[in-house]
Amino acid sequence: NTVLAAAANNDNVTDADRNALSSLIEAAQQSYAARTETESADKARTDELVAQTAIVRQLVNAVNEPYVVLSDNNTVLTFYYDKKKDELGGTILGTIRPGTLMDRSWNDARETITTVSFDASMAGYTVLNSTAWWFTYLSKLTTINGLENLKTDNVTDMTAMFEGCSSLETIDLSSFNTANVTSLNALFSGCTSLQSVTLGNMNTEKVTDMRALFYNCPLLTTLDLSSFVTPSLTSIGGMFYGCTELRTIMVGNGWNITNIGGNQGDKDEVFADCTSLVGGMFTAYDSNHIATPDGGGRL
Repeated sequence: NTVLAAAANNDNVTDADRNALSSLIEAAQQSYAARTETESADKARTDELVAQTAIVRQLVNAVNEPYVVLSDNNTVLTFYYDKKKDELGGTILGTIRPGTLMDRSWNDARETITTVSFDASMAGYTVLNSTAWWFTYLSKLTTINGLENLKTDNVTDMTAMFEGCSSLETIDLSSFNTANVTSLNALFSGCTSLQSVTLGNMNTEKVTDMRALFYNCPLLTTLDLSSFVTPSLTSIGGMFYGCTELRTIMVGNGWNITNIGGNQGDKDEVFADCTSLVGGMFTAYDSNHIATPDGGGRL
């Protein structure tokens, strides 16, 4: 505009020159505006690419985590192993130890949880070394889904895993790999509604502790422990204590209690209150009976 004003006041500049100059300046202004718009668009595209790259980098660098999610109504507990913990509002799955049950993220819902589910992603979590006290005192638990996705290959401790699950009526652990487990102490203790237990070919060769394994399971009538091979077993105190309806316990040639310790807690009250139990030779109930086969593959 300054240039045009100077040209307008100059008598040596013709109208044709003024018009030409005006056209040139207008063209220059349009070119500048177009370049500015292009630069803004390029910057926007660059910013978008940077943001997308950051997201991709975050996904690539993220690692799978084992975590649990409790439903909004506190009835369903689901286990995952993926990269979505923060998205799903999950809490990290840590090791539960004696005296730390209150630290379980689902502990406050122990009387409302009815269902436990293992997402398919959990099949990728293979470094788990303990399931001890996971579901202890989940008194309303009736359903367990996807248990085959829980990989127990490296688990050594299953102490009290289902202790006090007093509403659970049936359970199938045939998918479990227990080759490294040393403790089955109180695994089903206090499962007062439990009527059926499927153990499949459970490997017990390293198990030392079976104390109170089926303590106070009054509705069980038959147990098939024929897969149990027990060369390391040292404690069976109260193993079947309070199984008042238990009639038959099947064992195989691998059942061995020669290493049971001398302490009372290791061997006492194995069959206390098992008043319905009948041995393979139709031996009458005796609370002092030693847990050895009585013929016909029965204890």
